Amino acid sequence: MRKKKRNYSQELLSKIKKRKAKVGIIGLGYVGLPLAMEL
Repeated sequence: MRKKKRNYSQELLSKIKKRKAKVGIIGLGYVGLPLAMEL
């Protein structure tokens, strides 16, 4: 019996689109601060 391969990238994109994804930001430098402000 074959197991169905999970498509993690599609799951993540779906969660992001539904605004249900949990995101952690490490650092508030050049990338982290603007990213944190958008979330």
